[in-house]
Amino acid sequence: MSAGNSQPFGRPIVSADARKRLQQCYESAVKSAATGNFDYAIDMLKMCVVGDPGNQIYVKQMLGSLLQKFKGDPKQVGKLASMQVVGPRGKLKLAKDGPAMIGAGVEVLKINPWDTTALCVMASACEKMECDEAGILYLNMAIGANPKEADFQRARAKMLERLGQFDEAILCWNKVAQLKPSDFDAQKMISNLSVKRTIKKSGMEDTETAGDLARKTAAEDRPSANLTPQQKLEKAIARAPEERSNYLDLADLLIQEEKYGEAEKVIEKVVQLSGGDMAMIERLEDVRLRRGRQTVGTAERLYEQSKTEDSLKTFRQVQSDVTRAEMDIYRARCDRYPANLSYKFELALRLKKFGQINEAIQLFQAARGDGKRRATVHLELGECFQHLKQYKLAMSNYEQAVQDFGSADSEPKRLAMYRAGRLSLATKDLETAEKYLTEVASLDFGYKDVAALLDKIAQERNNQ
Repeated sequence: MSAGNSQPFGRPIVSADARKRLQQCYESAVKSAATGNFDYAIDMLKMCVVGDPGNQIYVKQMLGSLLQKFKGDPKQVGKLASMQVVGPRGKLKLAKDGPAMIGAGVEVLKINPWDTTALCVMASACEKMECDEAGILYLNMAIGANPKEADFQRARAKMLERLGQFDEAILCWNKVAQLKPSDFDAQKMISNLSVKRTIKKSGMEDTETAGDLARKTAAEDRPSANLTPQQKLEKAIARAPEERSNYLDLADLLIQEEKYGEAEKVIEKVVQLSGGDMAMIERLEDVRLRRGRQTVGTAERLYEQSKTEDSLKTFRQVQSDVTRAEMDIYRARCDRYPANLSYKFELALRLKKFGQINEAIQLFQAARGDGKRRATVHLELGECFQHLKQYKLAMSNYEQAVQDFGSADSEPKRLAMYRAGRLSLATKDLETAEKYLTEVASLDFGYKDVAALLDKIAQERNNQ
């Protein structure tokens, strides 16, 4: 994430007179933003964040004003942004000191607030100026724009560690481990931070070694040797009910054992203790998603075992309830991270299940920008348009899906060809129908009702 000079710059000294002038700029910016004059507000706030880079209030107001200007929607970024940003990015690359890097970064963000390159350079500048609190705000914005980038989580974890926020740093390293399972540093850092967290919790002096800590912990645990890990953590919570780390460790243990309902209750307590910290809220959402999938799986197994009308009714009701709950979570995440195409795709899938096709189409279309999902998105769009009897749009999306899936055989590609063939048959385009269905048959002659459909095409041709 580093950029420019690799040496630390040191925290800028802001004189009393300078601080007074910056505060006046800030107040003027707030008033301008309230009247919708965001361009002027952002110019004033640029002076603030350049003049006092470590001031979190200035940074929050500037990022908020940028989002307000673009209505929190990346679609509002101009079509020529990629060309307009070339000059500001060039200046950003040439910036040699922290304030210059921040100022050049703001110029890029004026064109595209979700430019992760600029956000990371600004965070790097804050790191070198020993303004980690402000740097985290820029990284939060970058993570919102691209939550799948492990480097952003890694940089945030290091800043949080320097601030002594070990619980949050561990969460970031957990994210790194999820995004890059082969990253061995993640597990090492989680272990190291767990020791630091325990030292901090114990109120121990820096001179006490990890070996001293281990011996002391072993001595304390000796009377509880027969307790299970869960019981030990519950005991620790009883001793220190305000210490969040014990709750988080217990939640992790329960999640490993797939006791999602119990883990949910534990994390709800952490959310309360944290005062509604967003990282904790999202952790709670993740557990609720897992619990929902587990509940659906249980209901499905019960139906498969009994095959009764009642068990089928229960299974469908559980599916509906869980999908609705998931829809609420992904809608909230879309509002929180409007640039995240993955969340848009997940919400669109659930809207489609509930028959909210028009809204699903809009989200699927937005999600086409995710190259990894592009083919699947076109397949979903085809089904949506076919449901609305917009057959030309449906067909064009099916064909685009077939093309995007590439030359390799896969179940989704077979489904796209099957959908295209069946729709072509329904619209009396026998040549196209035969082309796609024959290709499916060449891969798997027993696929769905492909054989019967090819017979029907032959009969249609005989009747012409």
